[in-house]
Amino acid sequence: MAFFACYNIRMEQHTTIKTDLNGTIRNRGFIRAQDSAVAATEGFTMPRRSTKLSAGYDLFNNTGEAIVLKAGTTSDKISTGVIAVMRSDEYLAVFVRSGHGFKFSARLANSTGIIDADYMKEIFLKIRNPYDTDIVIPAGEAIAQGIFMNYLTTDDDSETVGGDRTGGLGSTNATKG
Repeated sequence: MAFFACYNIRMEQHTTIKTDLNGTIRNRGFIRAQDSAVAATEGFTMPRRSTKLSAGYDLFNNTGEAIVLKAGTTSDKISTGVIAVMRSDEYLAVFVRSGHGFKFSARLANSTGIIDADYMKEIFLKIRNPYDTDIVIPAGEAIAQGIFMNYLTTDDDSETVGGDRTGGLGSTNATKG
């Protein structure tokens, strides 16, 4: 299996073209986070849609072991081993897997994860289990799903938008302009 790194070429303000190690342009999709602790795990599964009409790409438990979500707690940070790649006018919305939410009321710690186009690092999850019993997610099972979405901007966007991202998770307000 080939490992990919995410290289970024600045074309103009707020536009980034992402390429893999072979120089192939990636407009939308996922690449392995080369420096991830789980990227080399045996049985690692890249995100994929379950059916041709599925809106979401399943994100899998690639840790190599079962994840036990203790009753009434929030998990530690869960590594997905992947980086999302998308156009500058898109974001990836991440939701807990439908079955876990419906059966157990499990949810992401931040309800819906929003992965911006300029977040070029590994995606991590934290899942809350409000249920009164533990939830076990076996290795290799889908844990969450991501849906690529477009977004719109306001007419005065050029006057209100901040600078470039300077950090990782939770760094939207930490920009250089």
